[in-house]
Amino acid sequence: MRKARSRARRRLSGLDPLSWSIFAVLVVSLFFKRLVDAWGTVTARDCDEQHIAFIGPTPAFDGPMEWLLVIGLAGAALLLVQALDNLLTRDVRPSFWMLWLVNLALAGALVWAFLIAWAFFNPSAGAARPVFQFSASLAPQQHYGTPIRVAEQEYASEGDWIWDEATRSWTNEPLGLIRRIEPVRTCEPAEMRRAQLALIYGEHMPDGRPIAGLDERELTKARPGYTLYDLNGNYLVTLGEPYVQRSTLTRQRDAAYDADKAAMSPEEAERRYFEWVRDEYLTPRPEPRQPPPRLSRKEIDQIVAESWGDERPSWYEKE
Repeated sequence: MRKARSRARRRLSGLDPLSWSIFAVLVVSLFFKRLVDAWGTVTARDCDEQHIAFIGPTPAFDGPMEWLLVIGLAGAALLLVQALDNLLTRDVRPSFWMLWLVNLALAGALVWAFLIAWAFFNPSAGAARPVFQFSASLAPQQHYGTPIRVAEQEYASEGDWIWDEATRSWTNEPLGLIRRIEPVRTCEPAEMRRAQLALIYGEHMPDGRPIAGLDERELTKARPGYTLYDLNGNYLVTLGEPYVQRSTLTRQRDAAYDADKAAMSPEEAERRYFEWVRDEYLTPRPEPRQPPPRLSRKEIDQIVAESWGDERPSWYEKE
């Protein structure tokens, strides 16, 4: 009797507390998923550590996307039980089934969000192929999967910084520093990126380049930057913004710094370098003085004559 009265009140009010509760939980979970996207992209120390922020550091369920999968599957199971119960009781209210379909779509979105993240970080797994192929059918031009062409830039000497093409570095003997151009940050491993592209495009990129022959620097999106060494070639410090400072390559170089062999500390190297930058580019320099104009004798006579009110060019000469 109590269950029947509850169903009668629900029909009269048109509200289904369970359906609306499921709806609220799924919407909040999708909002949390967007926070995970932003947080995992921004807070990861480097591109190759983003999988930890999404999937977790171990195969166990310890990543936020995996818990969103659990919520999505639990919501879908609860919706199936709810639908079966309503079919048995022959509850055919359109409002219920409309909300039920919305909830099922939200639960499916959570499950699909996990599958995309999992397939992205595990492209070699067999189950990743259908996920990538379906994604490619919806969005053929996936910019995250298109490698950037690597272009070699030409460099030259700058004052005391003498450029050496063989080592691709500048040497500044007065400062006691060598400045090199080296990769300071990379993203996913090359083979992982190659497997992703193969799942999306097949054997060739949209521009015709074979995926198997893509350069490793293109696949890892290697970013060049400045590193400082002493004149004996001992590493000192890497220059750049915070993303470069905490990249995997920078942390490996910093860990290999040997204070016993290096000619100076990283702080001293940075001080010398940025002092040179300040003196070279930030300190205003006085404008060079222009030499006075050279006038002929006739022009000088004319100026003097006009100043004294005499228009004759040779006013001082005797007539």
